[in-house]
Amino acid sequence: MAYDSTAGAVSTGFKGYAGIFTQRRKYDYSDRVISISRVAAKLINIFSKNLTKIAVTELEPRIFEFTEKNDVIAINNNPGTGTTFAVANEDGLVLQNQDVLSIVKSSITAAPTIEQIVVSSVGAKDSGGAGYVNLTVRRGASPVNITLGSDYDLVWTGNALAENGGGSAPRTKEPNYQYNYLRLFEKTVGESKDVENSQFYAKQFFSISGAAARERDMLMKNINWAFYTGERNREIGPDGNYIHYTGGVYEIIPTANKMNMASNMTINYWQTQSALTWFSQGNKRRVKWLAAGPQFKSVLENMFTGYYRLDVNETLSKFFGIKITTLELSGGTFNIFREESFLGTGFSN
Repeated sequence: MAYDSTAGAVSTGFKGYAGIFTQRRKYDYSDRVISISRVAAKLINIFSKNLTKIAVTELEPRIFEFTEKNDVIAINNNPGTGTTFAVANEDGLVLQNQDVLSIVKSSITAAPTIEQIVVSSVGAKDSGGAGYVNLTVRRGASPVNITLGSDYDLVWTGNALAENGGGSAPRTKEPNYQYNYLRLFEKTVGESKDVENSQFYAKQFFSISGAAARERDMLMKNINWAFYTGERNREIGPDGNYIHYTGGVYEIIPTANKMNMASNMTINYWQTQSALTWFSQGNKRRVKWLAAGPQFKSVLENMFTGYYRLDVNETLSKFFGIKITTLELSGGTFNIFREESFLGTGFSN
């Protein structure tokens, strides 16, 4: 009998929960398999040890996802010496009366002129155009003439509270959520009766234990690839039961963040991008992992070693059981490992 999630329906072989999750499974030996096969599945090895706080065993795991409030805010209009600044809705709508902002040049090569402005009022959503809100501010006697807004940023220095005054109103961003599906993987291992009942040289290679070891490594490589290139999906199989597909890293990365590195393998480019984009989101320690294909890693090492030392991180290498080097950039730190799985594919470079 096929799976049926309707309340009161009858399903054969397992008990479901209508409207919640139909199956819950916990694999007690999963950590052991990952540990044994950590060289064959480096990404899963790092995930399992680095992200244990959000480990899940549900068919459709979900986590809340939100972006922190920005303290550096881009200007979308050309305010000149005026008092109206257009900024992104998600930045402007968290501001309120008496918030203090500093006007700072985006690129500083000499002693800059910094102006302090104070928010008088915040307009309605999209009041500054689609996706932008207008801020009305108080400016000083000699305001900076901002002829091109993209040349400047607003740095939020917090709210100025009046003595004996009331506090500002709480403003929070509503979170979204990200979800994935738990995909079930399987490998089948068999042993011939002839092999089982015979003794011969290298029998262990053909035995259940030998075949299981090889299949285990291939299973982990399959899962490793799924976490890179998998596409999230759920469909009903031929027998009426659901088939779940886990989405991978490549699918989750926004298209705008997939950068073409052709002609961009220079130290200046990497330093600039590390400060502007690569570490702008994520953990506050500004530490990220870089899975480098073998060819890409060679280019990377040749580019940096003339100027930097890509030291082996002995502590991380010992903990994860794979060789990890550390690269310090102006915007953050990369922990780099070579992903052999990419060899033989375009991902190698």
